[in-house]
Amino acid sequence: VLIDDLDRCSPERIIENLEAIKLFLNVENTAFIIGADPRIVRHAIAWKYKHNDNKVEIEDEAPTIVTDYLEKLIQYPYRLPRLSPAEIETYMALLFCQSHLSADLFKSTVSACDTQRLKDRYSVFGYAAVDAAVKQNGSTSLPAELDSALVFSASAAPLITEGLKGNPRQVKRFLNAFVLRKKLASVAKLTNINDAILVKL
Repeated sequence: VLIDDLDRCSPERIIENLEAIKLFLNVENTAFIIGADPRIVRHAIAWKYKHNDNKVEIEDEAPTIVTDYLEKLIQYPYRLPRLSPAEIETYMALLFCQSHLSADLFKSTVSACDTQRLKDRYSVFGYAAVDAAVKQNGSTSLPAELDSALVFSASAAPLITEGLKGNPRQVKRFLNAFVLRKKLASVAKLTNINDAILVKL
């Protein structure tokens, strides 16, 4: 049973789901995989104990109670590792490719990325690799907007990785905000926008 985004629920709903899972833990050939931010789940459990008995102050014991609760429920905890700067640059490059290439060309570019990662999973699928993949599929050159976006990805990836702790969801949110700000600057006829400074801000 796959349970994703548990951390998007309210504390009450998180606890209700966890209590429901407890009922089925002894069912044979059954496994539960829970995808969630552990900080939010821990907060919900602490919230539960605070609200169960308002007369008892458990602030000092809360971390132990929460840990015990989770250890009885979660047998194999696994934390997704942060993405490296090379992985973030590859991720950004593919996001920009998705925006600026046709569906077929993007699909073949992703295939080229998969092939490269099978050979060397630590290398960057950046400007040169995207350019080669696009030209291999009949295009003479990269679209101008993609060209500049890939140059931006290469220079900004280390800073973005450090600032956002290698979190792909936050990288995508950042890029959406960055592109929006660039468009607003263009509408406002601001010509002195420096991408590097905007990224740092």
